[in-house]
Amino acid sequence: MQCKDSLSMSLVASTARLRALVPGGSCIMTTSDASTASDMTPGGVRKLVATDVRWTCDPRDLSFETTADLTAPDALIGQARAERSLEFGVDIQRKGFNIYASGSSGTGRISMIVERLQREASDRPAPDDWCYAYNFADKHRPKALRLPAGQAPVFGAQMDELVETLRQDMPQAFETEQYRNQRDDITRRIEEDRRERFRVIEQQAAEAGFGLVQSPAGLSVAPVAEGQPLSADALNAMSPADRDALQRDGKALQDELELTMRALRALQKDARRSLNDLSRDVARSVARPLLDDLREEYVGVIDVLSYFDAVEAHVTTKHVSFLELDDANVAPGQKPGPMGDPFVEYRINVLVTHQPSLGAPLVREGHPVHLNLFGHVEARSELGVMVTDHTMIKPGALHRANGGYLVLEAEELLQASVSYQALKRALRDQLIRMDGAARELGRSSVARLDPDPIELDVKVALVGGPETYAMLYDFDPDFGELFKVLAEFETEIRRDDENILRYAQFIAARCSAEGLLPFDRSAVARVLEEAVRLAQDRSKLSTRFGDISDIVREAEYWARRRGGDLVTEEDVRTSVYERARRSDLMEVKIRERVSDGTVMIDVQGSEVGQVNGLSVLAIGGHEFGQASRITARVFSGRDGVISIDREVKLSGPIHDKGAMILAGFMNGTFGLSGPLAMSATIAFEQMYGGVDGDSASLAELLVLLSALADYPLSQAIAVTGSVNQHGEVQAVGGVTHKIEGFYDLCATDGLTGAQGALIPASNVRHLTLRWDVAQAIAEGRFHVYAATTVAGAAELLMGRPAGVVDTTGRFPRSTVFGETQVRLAQFARRWHDGPPH
Repeated sequence: MQCKDSLSMSLVASTARLRALVPGGSCIMTTSDASTASDMTPGGVRKLVATDVRWTCDPRDLSFETTADLTAPDALIGQARAERSLEFGVDIQRKGFNIYASGSSGTGRISMIVERLQREASDRPAPDDWCYAYNFADKHRPKALRLPAGQAPVFGAQMDELVETLRQDMPQAFETEQYRNQRDDITRRIEEDRRERFRVIEQQAAEAGFGLVQSPAGLSVAPVAEGQPLSADALNAMSPADRDALQRDGKALQDELELTMRALRALQKDARRSLNDLSRDVARSVARPLLDDLREEYVGVIDVLSYFDAVEAHVTTKHVSFLELDDANVAPGQKPGPMGDPFVEYRINVLVTHQPSLGAPLVREGHPVHLNLFGHVEARSELGVMVTDHTMIKPGALHRANGGYLVLEAEELLQASVSYQALKRALRDQLIRMDGAARELGRSSVARLDPDPIELDVKVALVGGPETYAMLYDFDPDFGELFKVLAEFETEIRRDDENILRYAQFIAARCSAEGLLPFDRSAVARVLEEAVRLAQDRSKLSTRFGDISDIVREAEYWARRRGGDLVTEEDVRTSVYERARRSDLMEVKIRERVSDGTVMIDVQGSEVGQVNGLSVLAIGGHEFGQASRITARVFSGRDGVISIDREVKLSGPIHDKGAMILAGFMNGTFGLSGPLAMSATIAFEQMYGGVDGDSASLAELLVLLSALADYPLSQAIAVTGSVNQHGEVQAVGGVTHKIEGFYDLCATDGLTGAQGALIPASNVRHLTLRWDVAQAIAEGRFHVYAATTVAGAAELLMGRPAGVVDTTGRFPRSTVFGETQVRLAQFARRWHDGPPH
């Protein structure tokens, strides 16, 4: 539950609105709003009449019978300023001119932006396609390829077809007679050379009495006799000279053998190189014509032509994967799909593609977390290990919107600061980077992919509230550089003939789009009255079309429930009533607590130093007025005005400011001849949840004056309004809800005819009271008064003249100000004389 009794019209920079009272048209006001329509009290307080507190639309002034006679409006109602800003933001194609659409929820911000951007997108050429391909130089850095719009799926299919063709043609090329003859010729030459070299070394060994012996250490030379290696005994029986000669001959033959073996190894290496060259030539002869055909289709597409060169080199080198591969060659545990595909290196991951006839893309991302904005990399389990590759890269909203428009909700984006920071970096660098792909998987065992960044050309439209815009602009220096176009959406529009007709057309459009029953003109008139109530200004219509649409839908529900074929004014009244009743439990409970005496509030009689102040409470979307007892006690002292709520830290800064202004009025009015020797305490009785706002400062001043003058205040008239140091009554927020809340409280036990509410005169235009309250005012059972000064308010509630100061600075006796002055003088004498001995 939130207390909303603060001044809603305070000039806060981020939300200020200047409201101009515009003369009405035919369906405007049957009775003038001028002060001549009201009774004026002797103190200058206006007693308002029914036409001062509610605008009523006469259905007879509407130029149609039902909404079925109307067409949809040609644009969003009352948003010409925003439309012009959007037109500029869409048309200007410069870096940093992204759009921030500022306005309250339900004003049609998103629908207007989407509709406007959709028109622009359909007129723009479709952007290029993007895909990822395997990087043959570094498998962890997939290559980003850019192709003309609509070409990426074709390119991917062509690469798949290339793989299938290579699977068929490559084995055949390696089975030709020409290839076998060339291969066999190379192996035959190698074998003949090997045999000849062994024959020579064996002959040399035999002539020297040696032979070639195979041992675990390899081939070696050993002395032999009669074909058998000499035994140790035979060697020992030889003379030293013969053994030395034998050893010399053996070493020479061993050296020769090693030279021969070295030459054979070099020969085998040359043979393998020749065979590999032959295989690469054969593989190239298969792949190049196929790739040349593709190259002709992609002349000028530099990325793709470079990729074809890499594919040709890889196929030429790794052609073995295409030879004799069938399902039987797939390893156990491999599954169909990219991760089980032995040709995954040649697969194309089509990231985004666009149909040329559909224009540029428009993407609205409702959940702009980093993964949804920038994409991610999936993984799968292979034999118990998480693996990934370029085919598992998934696009994000930025990829899909690239070359077009992206709509995001600011508050949703800011919930994940990482997303906001990454988005700023992308817009600043004009690149989409998929940072930390492995981290997004949440598994450290996955090999990280770092895909090539993709060039970014997108217009971003952020949709948010004015407070969010002010915060970002004030505290984030990057924001102003990246979102240079502000489109502000009005929360209210002038109530004139043109806008009334367009409002009716809006209702007709909703009925047509959602298949609702038509509204007759009496029902439209009641919806218009609710639009004025939502605007809280009788010269305005609210642009909270989300709320208006709900009223329309619910009224149509009640019409169908009663079996009607048209929605009438009674259905709209039922809709409004039921909407309030579904959320007013707390409001009812509070009234019950007042009625049974738990909360002490009097709505009859008069009391000294006691008045009923008014505030607004909000529970969810339901707002209602609440009365609170405000009391004051005065005594001799020098402490001045003490707010008990401020002393115990239950009040907010705006309330404290109002209390200090109150002290300024007292000192300026009664302390010109010397300092006031007064102490006073003011409290909101039975208020424990905190107090803020200055809308009770008039009531606080009245209870202080009442306590000093010892004149009772009427408890039948509740008070709201702020004051300045000169005693002028100033406008506050929520006057309609406040008056209705006090009316409902008084009506619980029956209206006496003396009850009512006092508001600032500058708030009269904001009154949009319920029809039953307006009816009670018309019948004299309830009253609303409008004051411009503290003096007038005091006269109304105390039934005494306020008094006018004379040339000596004194007020007449028997007046509110006069008796206050006398009381303050008594306090001053007592303070000067000190306590009695």
